[in-house]
Amino acid sequence: MTESSPIPLFGLYGETPQDQMPGWVHIEDIASRSLGLDWRIEPHRHGNLYQVLLFLEGRVTAQLDAGKVDTDQPCALIIPPGVVHSFHFAPNTRGYVITLAMPLLQSPAFERAQTVLGLNRQQAEVVTLDSAEDYQRRLLDCVYAIETELSHAETAQQLVLEWQVGIFLTLLKRQQLHSLMHQDDAEHGQQLIYAFRRLVDKHFAQQWSINQYADALHVSTSTLNRQCRQLLASSAKQIILERLILECKRKLIYTRLSAEQVAESLGFADPSYFSRFFKRYAGMAPREFRREYHAEQALSE
Repeated sequence: MTESSPIPLFGLYGETPQDQMPGWVHIEDIASRSLGLDWRIEPHRHGNLYQVLLFLEGRVTAQLDAGKVDTDQPCALIIPPGVVHSFHFAPNTRGYVITLAMPLLQSPAFERAQTVLGLNRQQAEVVTLDSAEDYQRRLLDCVYAIETELSHAETAQQLVLEWQVGIFLTLLKRQQLHSLMHQDDAEHGQQLIYAFRRLVDKHFAQQWSINQYADALHVSTSTLNRQCRQLLASSAKQIILERLILECKRKLIYTRLSAEQVAESLGFADPSYFSRFFKRYAGMAPREFRREYHAEQALSE
């Protein structure tokens, strides 16, 4: 563990990065790892693993970076590499954790699907499972099929697993899109929004303007803003600011970089301006935010 990375970096939870996964895909039910830990999984992150927590029944309180989810409704929590996360489950919570090694998702088999499925996302997402559309049953069928394939070695097993994982992730994406589709042009708008968010993830530290994003996406600023408001209930500017603030909070909480170093890493030439900027949107100065967060964590232990 380095000074700038105080959050444990695990393969699977409780296993160091040196503990190799037995293949590219791993599935376990929630109870198998959390039951012996009083249904709590402490804050940690994965360097090269992409996880989907398929929550079916019970209750889960999840901390995903600086955001919090508390629900008893069936959902999928999508957790890309690098996202610091923790869970507190109600006893006897039912669900599965599907862990995928990033080399699988970056392989030629998924090359064309990476953009459509959002496999390059850097932020955690929550997808509500709509039982009326039967996605929950179909996702579970995929989980059972993958479990069966993993249970014994067969010819071309890796190829079969690639197909099954692809179907699982596609169904998950369809459920996500279905939940967001309220406009006739939602599918096109959703593609634009995902492209926009990918660009924001790539360029937020360079503090691109809305015009730069719109030019890169080959749309007008008014179109970009309209789609953001329709599908995300936020302006494009707000999405950019939220991503920048999220990274500020990540670095203040999970690294030991000084406020000045955080400012420099995120494209702020003036540390004083960074402090005023952060206070305007977070309600307190960077050092105060860091101090209060760690004080609250200490009280909750």
